[in-house]
Amino acid sequence: HWHGFFQRRGEQRDGEYYLEQRHMDGSGRIGYVFGGNAEGGTFWYHS
Repeated sequence: HWHGFFQRRGEQRDGEYYLEQRHMDGSGRIGYVFGGNAEGGTFWYHS
């Protein structure tokens, strides 16, 4: 769950597993891409 980030095309990865998130592939990994023009501030992620 993200705090402080604006979710652009990423809101499907910010919620309850099986309710809001897509299923992971068999690798057990999820990748995130952060743009270089990100807004400033305080941000954090927790699960």
